[in-house]
Amino acid sequence: MVPTSSVNLLATIGLILSLYALYVESKIHDEDLEEDFVALCDIEAIGASCSTVFAMPEGKLLSYFGLVPSSHILDVPNAMLGTIYYTLCIIRENFLYNEFPVTAKDVDVGRKRVRIDQMILLIASGAMSASVFLAFRLTQLKELCVLCW
Repeated sequence: MVPTSSVNLLATIGLILSLYALYVESKIHDEDLEEDFVALCDIEAIGASCSTVFAMPEGKLLSYFGLVPSSHILDVPNAMLGTIYYTLCIIRENFLYNEFPVTAKDVDVGRKRVRIDQMILLIASGAMSASVFLAFRLTQLKELCVLCW
């Protein structure tokens, strides 16, 4: 089992990167922006542009795979999905984790935690699959996104 502090550290880093990706997406889609916005992850010297990648259809995987219609309220950017996922990981580690049930009531609570852990595992598997798919697509398209990798 991974120590809670490691999970918290990695989930916090993931949350910060996801929030920054949301910020970049909001800036590149802001039509009222008077000045040109250049994201920190747009590094011309190495040919990296997260702004270009975020604007691609794969930037919203739920509609890309047809799980929700385009422009639906659930058609959110991948960064929003990451924000939700990492927030769930932090909540689970800090508020829902109890390794040793002591009483009969704790055993029932422990079963609920097992269900939550199974849900987190399912979501984590989906997130990993999406990451592999996106990495494959970016190499196919010869795009580099340092924030995405």
